[in-house]
Amino acid sequence: MVDIVFEFSAHMLALGLIVGGLYSLTKEAGLR
Repeated sequence: MVDIVFEFSAHMLALGLIVGGLYSLTKEAGLR
């Protein structure tokens, strides 16, 4: 049970990093 929660949180963290990276990239592209 704990493994599932840990995996879920890890996936959410990875998704957040990816989304944040893409958002910052598009933001920079829009400023240029």
